[in-house]
Amino acid sequence: MQSTETTNKKNMSGFHGYLALMLFLFFMVTSSVTGNPLAELSTRSELVELAGYGEEKLSSVIVTGTVGCEACLDNREAETYAWPVTGALVAISCKSGRRKMKVNDWAQEITNEYGDFLIDLPSHLHAIPYLERACVVKVLRVPKNSPCKRIRVRQSNKIELSSVGNNIRTYTAGSIRLHQTSKLSRNCLKKQIMVKLPRGRDTKLISMN
Repeated sequence: MQSTETTNKKNMSGFHGYLALMLFLFFMVTSSVTGNPLAELSTRSELVELAGYGEEKLSSVIVTGTVGCEACLDNREAETYAWPVTGALVAISCKSGRRKMKVNDWAQEITNEYGDFLIDLPSHLHAIPYLERACVVKVLRVPKNSPCKRIRVRQSNKIELSSVGNNIRTYTAGSIRLHQTSKLSRNCLKKQIMVKLPRGRDTKLISMN
């Protein structure tokens, strides 16, 4: 009978020791997590917001550029003239990961009277690494009365980082030049030659300007 009581006391003592060890480990883990603010953030959106790129706008990413038109005009001695394109629709698109591009991965703006545009990139795209590799600028539409039309519908322009400061990153697409593709004056056409490609291929125009 005495041996049974002794065994029970040993079992109870072992259980209490195990329980004390578990409580100690629990408090240690809890204190380490509490001391690390990143460990308390359970979602990606919270981590992104901490970096200043959340839905609450803590930073700004601006993309600028200028759209110009170059064309030959009649009775101008075959000179090429350039002027700003007002009212052109310009858009920037960014690849965010491997998923397919969505509507909210785009942002667009209209050029002003000087052909300049300024696009404020949506905040959910700020955290994309290497924006200069992920984003391109395209001219989607020009006014109907403009003598310039885009030569290549799929033509796009890369952006470059131009300045950083005061929580603002500014990228530039530079000067985007559109060229007249129809109704060229005769004098302009005289400055081009027809070159016959080998093996009976079609001819193409090479500008001599």
